[in-house]
Amino acid sequence: MKSVLTVILFASSLLSFGQTTLQASGNIPPLFRYEDRVEYMKQLSRDRSSTPGKFNKLKHELLYANEFMFSEYVTDGVVIFGDEITTYLNDIVDELIGEDSPLRDSITVYTLRSRVPNAFMTPNGRMFVTLGLVAQVQNETELAFTLAHEIGHFVYHDFERKLRNGWDLRQERKYSERDKERVENLSNMFSREREAQSDLYAAQILSNSDIYNPENAIEMFDVLLFSYLPIDEYEFSFDWILPDSVQLSQDLNVEGVNPIVAKDDEDDTDRTHPNIQYRRDQYIEEIIDVVDDEMKKRSANPSGDERFASVNKLARQEVIRVNLHDFAYPRAIYNAYVCAKLYPELTDEMRISTGMALHGLTNIKAHDFYGDINPEADETEGEIHRVYHFCENTSGSDIAAIAVAYNTQLHADFPDNDFVNRIYEASARDFVRLYSLHLSSYTADPKDLEPVQDTLSEEEFQALSKIDKIYYQRKLQGIDSDWLSPLMFNSPNKNQLEELLDRVKEEYENDSTSREGLDEVEYREMVWEESFDQTGQVYFDLDSVIFFEPWTYSYDKNFANFYRINFRDALELREKIAHISQELVYEYGSDHIRFVSSQVFDESTIDIYNDYITCALFVTEDRHRGAAQMVNSYQRELAAVADRTGMKYLAIPTISVKNAKWPTSGGAVLMYVFPPFWPFLVGAVFVFQDTDNTFMDVYDMKTGEKVGRMVHDYRGPMSTAASQMVVYEMLMQLQNW
Repeated sequence: MKSVLTVILFASSLLSFGQTTLQASGNIPPLFRYEDRVEYMKQLSRDRSSTPGKFNKLKHELLYANEFMFSEYVTDGVVIFGDEITTYLNDIVDELIGEDSPLRDSITVYTLRSRVPNAFMTPNGRMFVTLGLVAQVQNETELAFTLAHEIGHFVYHDFERKLRNGWDLRQERKYSERDKERVENLSNMFSREREAQSDLYAAQILSNSDIYNPENAIEMFDVLLFSYLPIDEYEFSFDWILPDSVQLSQDLNVEGVNPIVAKDDEDDTDRTHPNIQYRRDQYIEEIIDVVDDEMKKRSANPSGDERFASVNKLARQEVIRVNLHDFAYPRAIYNAYVCAKLYPELTDEMRISTGMALHGLTNIKAHDFYGDINPEADETEGEIHRVYHFCENTSGSDIAAIAVAYNTQLHADFPDNDFVNRIYEASARDFVRLYSLHLSSYTADPKDLEPVQDTLSEEEFQALSKIDKIYYQRKLQGIDSDWLSPLMFNSPNKNQLEELLDRVKEEYENDSTSREGLDEVEYREMVWEESFDQTGQVYFDLDSVIFFEPWTYSYDKNFANFYRINFRDALELREKIAHISQELVYEYGSDHIRFVSSQVFDESTIDIYNDYITCALFVTEDRHRGAAQMVNSYQRELAAVADRTGMKYLAIPTISVKNAKWPTSGGAVLMYVFPPFWPFLVGAVFVFQDTDNTFMDVYDMKTGEKVGRMVHDYRGPMSTAASQMVVYEMLMQLQNW
């Protein structure tokens, strides 16, 4: 079966060498707290019901949709506050509009754990700036321009303007049911006129500031033009992933990369933003008579070169972590290579990220979803084209061999690193189980692959068959089909690896008798699919466990994927279930069970919130890898939570809508009578609540391995009483109350 992945955003907490990266800190903002969020949602509903007029109702609907987006971000663990980057962003906004101004009180800035360079403002004053953007800007003034641009949208009430011009959120609602990024786009779709106006506002704000020279932001337009590229351009050397004993096959190494073709004067007729050339020219015209000699003396980084460099570097590290979590492994390999070039002190961490990427690449190749989450190589530009071409055209078995060789060396260099050891052992399992490879195939002497002398005359060569001609030419070029055969020739760790592979092979042979002739991939996918259908009572009787906030998903078995349910239902059900779980854990639980939730309660601390983030990021990656069994890139952070809290297990409950029944006859009549409102009646007349079930996955936090799954059919609406019953039953099964 071909698995289809939804890419989920990712964050990081603690790197393997003790470098602290992004974590929330300080006081938890009010809107992260359960009571404040519930009251805010109730007020939105009251306003929507009591405010007359189509415009006001649409405005409140927009606010509700943005609250859904915010809730999704918090639930997925991708909103950051109080960290080094977010503090920097807020300091810039303070400088732009005044720390104590009424406008400043209306705006809150968050960092968003996303690799896509972007910044956007919501109509209720929440600005989100992605890690991808912070990683790409070249100085603080460019960043300040971007923030000022978004503030301009807020100041000019561009959301209300869009509504008044006939835009109807309800036309977009179908997107919000399955993809929160589509709701995010509602905050990015302004007219070209509005975008140009916000550019001019940014120019004015920078010019009126006491510390910024707007000339230092001119190249920001080039940053935007090339934002689809990686964090920097370096010619990629395959020595980063291949040992000296291997010469890359010529058909895997492109002679010239695809050129970078983005143009600043592209036709913008059908776009929401003017083209870059127009924006740049308009910006320069606005500032040309304003910038004086005194202003030109101002630094491009008024807060200090070191501070900007630190934030920029940190964002780039985090983008690589996002690449790994999103299964964008070719991009992770290239970005890790670039970071090692730019920051030699990060080389060890970048090597580990590369080892993780090669291991992950092995799995997505085996499970045949590489093409679902990575662009075609011919569509990529610049130096990263080399990496995409290599990853796309190298067979899964060759990737598995490269991964095991690479991670064997990592294991030798960092023998006490648990995360490295886990990747090393997993790569060995992939080598044997997924591709049935043997170490002896990769220990050849490189001399055997050196080009041979041409001994055939033209007549003798033409007398060869077509296939023999091809093989003869490859031998002349030294690119025999066994180009990887010297992979482990010079490795001093061959004996150690061979012992591990023998052990893995023995284990595989011992448990293969029950597989009914299925290979490893077929067996994994069969087990994964069946795990959603096996119901029954399972009692884990765990001595210490973190009970995670129950999630609400719609599971589409045909597409092997999870989707969030309708945003209004999701918000209401999520808040209800979280509150019930919190009450039951505190009322009936013990010191050996701990509840973590995105809904922050009075008892919550910043440590508990960060624990939730770690668990959320671990689980989103696990849920969306399907039947593949690569090591979770967030495993080391989860193990750190286990060490700090003393908890051994993580329980992830999920309320899943498996299949939607077709509507009743009454519902069909409504849909026939009111065809324009068909999209809105679907959620009301489809009998979602009659096909619910719950399942709970339990993980060993130290190893990341799944201990078991409990599946329980539940039919009927998820009322408060039913929710209490479901949560209580889960808790009972965890600790046998």
